[in-house]
Amino acid sequence: MRSFANVAVAMLPLLASSVPAMACDSLASTPVAAFQAVAAAPGSYVMAVGGFAGGTVLDEEWVMGADGTEASKRDIAGQFTGMAATPEGFTKALDVPVRITQFCMDDTCKPEADGRRFLVFLAVKGSAYVFRESGTCAILSFEAPSQAVLDKMIGCLNGTCK
Repeated sequence: MRSFANVAVAMLPLLASSVPAMACDSLASTPVAAFQAVAAAPGSYVMAVGGFAGGTVLDEEWVMGADGTEASKRDIAGQFTGMAATPEGFTKALDVPVRITQFCMDDTCKPEADGRRFLVFLAVKGSAYVFRESGTCAILSFEAPSQAVLDKMIGCLNGTCK
């Protein structure tokens, strides 16, 4: 595993959100599997715990599922407020504008931008932060993480990921 840069916050390598969706053998659906997936990919991410607040809808695409249900993918300009990971824990305050890609069905969008607490991986693109799960083979947000999960993730950051 590559070493991580530690400039203000711990940055994790990851795919850029402009990369097209890729075929995945399986989806990394646990925090540890997501950490390992993003650590092995190019680009930079910040691992953080906190909440999204919604804002302006920038773009929205509607699609019809094979079963006749409508779903949308939308980009919103929002805010992320929480704590970014450092080798010592989630100790670096993070309050940044973020472009959030949400997936919506039946008036419910994921991830929720209502302040709920998530463990997330935010892409860093220059001075901008982006949250987008498509284009990776990992779920990049985990709602209401326990302290044990957060401790395990700091262990991953420090090279003891199990």
